[in-house]
Amino acid sequence: SFVQSALARLPAAGLAAYRLRVDARAADLYERGEQGDEAALRQIVDEFFASRWGDQALDQLGDAAFRDGRFNQALAYYRGLIPAPDAAAEQAVYPDPDVDRSRVAAKILLCEAALGNPPTSGELEAYRVEYPDARGKLAGREGFLADVLASALAEDRLGPGSESLTGWRTFGGSPARDGIAVDPVEVGSFQWKVGLAPTRAESTAGFDDFRGATIGRRAGSNESQSPQVFPIIVGDLVAVAEDDRVTAYRMSARPTEAGDEVVRRDAIAWEQRLPGMASQPSRGVPAAVPAPQTLTASGDRVFACLGANRRGGGVLMAIRSNTEVEGKLIWKKSASEINLPVRRQAGFDKGSASYEGTPVADERRVYVALTDASTETWVFIACLDAETGQTLWVRYLGNATLAAQPGRAGASIAHRLLSLEADRLYYQTNMGGLACLDAQTGAIRWLATYPTRDRQALPEIQRMPNPAIVHGGRVIVAPADAAELFAFDAASGRPLWQSPPLPQIAHVLGVAGGKLFGTGDRLYTLDVTSGRVVRAWPEVGGFEGFGRGLLAGDRIYWPTRTEILVLDQATGGDSRSSIPLWQQFGHGGGNLAAGNGYLAVAQRDRLVVYCQSRRLIDEYRMQLAANPDQADRHYALGRLEEATGQWAEALSSYEQAMRTAKPGETADGRPLAEASRGRRHLILMSLGGEAAGRLDW
Repeated sequence: SFVQSALARLPAAGLAAYRLRVDARAADLYERGEQGDEAALRQIVDEFFASRWGDQALDQLGDAAFRDGRFNQALAYYRGLIPAPDAAAEQAVYPDPDVDRSRVAAKILLCEAALGNPPTSGELEAYRVEYPDARGKLAGREGFLADVLASALAEDRLGPGSESLTGWRTFGGSPARDGIAVDPVEVGSFQWKVGLAPTRAESTAGFDDFRGATIGRRAGSNESQSPQVFPIIVGDLVAVAEDDRVTAYRMSARPTEAGDEVVRRDAIAWEQRLPGMASQPSRGVPAAVPAPQTLTASGDRVFACLGANRRGGGVLMAIRSNTEVEGKLIWKKSASEINLPVRRQAGFDKGSASYEGTPVADERRVYVALTDASTETWVFIACLDAETGQTLWVRYLGNATLAAQPGRAGASIAHRLLSLEADRLYYQTNMGGLACLDAQTGAIRWLATYPTRDRQALPEIQRMPNPAIVHGGRVIVAPADAAELFAFDAASGRPLWQSPPLPQIAHVLGVAGGKLFGTGDRLYTLDVTSGRVVRAWPEVGGFEGFGRGLLAGDRIYWPTRTEILVLDQATGGDSRSSIPLWQQFGHGGGNLAAGNGYLAVAQRDRLVVYCQSRRLIDEYRMQLAANPDQADRHYALGRLEEATGQWAEALSSYEQAMRTAKPGETADGRPLAEASRGRRHLILMSLGGEAAGRLDW
């Protein structure tokens, strides 16, 4: 992108000479693009941006992304034609676009509205002044574009999606690893618990062997002993990966026997296992270090990577997760089946490559990192078709010696996760570098480095799974081979800031209100624009963090062994309250996931689910009484009413959600209106089946 930006800034004579050399190839690609080959248009933008066909390719790619609801991508393409006033100097901007600027400017405003930044009345008036006579077709309308734009903004209910209301679908809550649950978490009542198979090398002793009186609030982090299972919430299911299986449980299940342990068969919605996986030996990984277990959901698919530390490098699985075919295995692919483009000259073993953890995914594609390690580690990123598992591209990133990989012997073993934002992939290597790739083609957009530290010289670094966090045009990393945190410009890779040494930060939870939050022995609050530590709470002493917390509403939820501390985002501390799990329910903290009125806590040997449905139902109904056009709230209310057996109310809520849904809103990985229609259909089919069973024709 740097080269294309430089070419676009050439003086007229230089630009003409350049185009003389490349226009013929760009024209061939554009002809393919007009016949529906979107990849050919992307190739023009990637390789021949400043050619005479670059402006047309940008415009058409933006239109295609907008039609698909990929508003971030659409905006990025349109901004290549009309840059934002505060655009970075290195951004590639087409030098002399021969497109209808008035129409592109209108589409930019529509994209901004769809992303939650609708134009002000002043901006609309400025558009009308700049393009007073512009006419054309836009957003299903025809006429003066200023009038068309105003009508679309008023009538089409453009607005951002609301995925955070309906689940916690991957590590960090979102593919960009910056998820924030909209509603505060309040544990209304205990729902159920179920045993988990202890992660390899972990103790099989029950968590309840701990005594609350002796493990309360202790200074110093013990994250190296934290649970390694990270649950996700998809619709009304909570899913976890274990050593040799993926299991989805119905959160609405209730114990059927004495006590609070739910019987697995009564709670399991579906399960997929890989026979023999648990018995396979590890691939040279220290037995005392358990591997993290994560999952990713996208659309109606759940993706898992099992056995990444075992012989064969692990197996990637795609599982269908919906009511019609719950738990159906769509495809599976071992690491050895992916053909790596670069081979070592000597001693190469075809089966030596291994997955680096669960993939990140969108509706069409799955992205996963692989390494091929012996005395050196070779790093690759692979892209697979989400529906078939077919390999679409593989990109070699580089290699490093084992001595340069302090994270390899720590808690981030075989679990270096990718992050995805719009059409860009980001990979934090824990090997001194951060890479940005084009998600469609695998082309390397930029590579950035940071100063590393020898892990043996800094044994106190306690990083847990640490993918890059993408937020507000920044990529923020907390590497396992450095004590500091770093931020880079998401578009160019330009370094933005480096924090003071903070080796105690185990989990970076995300960004809210201009602040970055991390937990370890304390809650650390950093200014997201400078990396300056705003506050470390508590000022004296500390807590024993136990698991990954989350951000929800305006609060921070930080689990310890016995409770969940509920802290204020605005102040970076100042405990509002705590959720005394041990005192009230006899269970402690762990890795948290929240959604659809439930809180899931994954401990070292069990999964515990709490319910807050009744409170949320009342809250949503009050909110909708004040503002009845919130489609996302109608849908969330319908899910809660459905979970509590209020069928008539749920049908009404889904119908309201269908009526008020905005084009950009999603729920459970689908367009919100479509998801609402699907839930309504399932309820009607269920009620119809019951009526038929009663012969109530």
